Amino acid sequence: MKAILIIISFLIFYSCSTQKNEYLEFETSNAIVIGSKTNITLIPTYRNSTKNVKVKIFRHNEYLDSRKITNEKYSEILGLFADISEKDTAKTTWIDAPSIEINFKKGDSIKKFYYNGIPQEDEKLYELTRLILETAKLKIQDID
Repeated sequence: MKAILIIISFLIFYSCSTQKNEYLEFETSNAIVIGSKTNITLIPTYRNSTKNVKVKIFRHNEYLDSRKITNEKYSEILGLFADISEKDTAKTTWIDAPSIEINFKKGDSIKKFYYNGIPQEDEKLYELTRLILETAKLKIQDID
């Protein structure tokens, strides 16, 4: 019984110490298309490996895949995210367009962006969207 308590305590301590309460979540959906939701969440694991950012992918409201990307790719995505401002996401160009929501949480702070439509190649959000979708092996054309 003591051994089980020690193991459980160790697992709780280990999981708390490895998670820094950080993630980047990308979600796209279209109210007109039922079940069109795509969710990609990037979660750094802070482990000593070359690919230590977990990518969880849900497409059409179902679990699709889970994979890992490098810290360098994650840092590139965060750098692009940091360059986005609210004026870059305040454009609405379509009627009944898909919506994109990107949330970044680190510690107690959350930064959110919302975009209605599919970003055009000359917009800052386009490259960020392309990189995030690339981590899930999806393309911008896959946005419903």
